[in-house]
Amino acid sequence: MIKTISCNISDFLVKKGANPEQREVYSYSMECLINYLLSDLLLYCTAALFHRLPAVFVWSVSYTMLRIYIGGYHAPTHAACIILGTVLGICGTFINNIWPLSTVLPVLLFALIIGYIILFAPVVHKNHPVSAKNKKKSKWKALFVTLIGYLAAYIMYSFGNQLANSIFSGFACALLLALIATLLSNFTEKTHRAQV
Repeated sequence: MIKTISCNISDFLVKKGANPEQREVYSYSMECLINYLLSDLLLYCTAALFHRLPAVFVWSVSYTMLRIYIGGYHAPTHAACIILGTVLGICGTFINNIWPLSTVLPVLLFALIIGYIILFAPVVHKNHPVSAKNKKKSKWKALFVTLIGYLAAYIMYSFGNQLANSIFSGFACALLLALIATLLSNFTEKTHRAQV
């Protein structure tokens, strides 16, 4: 359904004077936009039902900012992406209560994120190729986002704002999807080499 709608929109754009050679680019761009809009709409509607809008908003910003630069698992279909994103967002905010249990947990998460960025980031996906030059830039940007996120969380905590926990949860979810993508990539690569 999303693909059909995006193709119709790209056809409309071409009829209105857009470059016909870019039809596939328009279509893919519209697919991504529609997917993000539906995913966010479902996430925020679900968050409203659970009275978790502020937490989900902070989670969403921190998750997205880190995921942009470290990459991560991509669901095989739009529907799976929308459902996974919604479940991850809501579950991510429900784990907010674990961070204040111990000061070690946020520090451990910080170490894991920094280690992952240095060793593996960004995860390269066939739909999102990254040049060697941009990989290095992505690593630095991911490190910067992580540092700024932790600084923001520290400031929020110092004023007693518990929404800082959503920053940690967003980062944890971004790291989880990056780890899954890295493991799947390594497994696929080893399986491919074994078949050759």
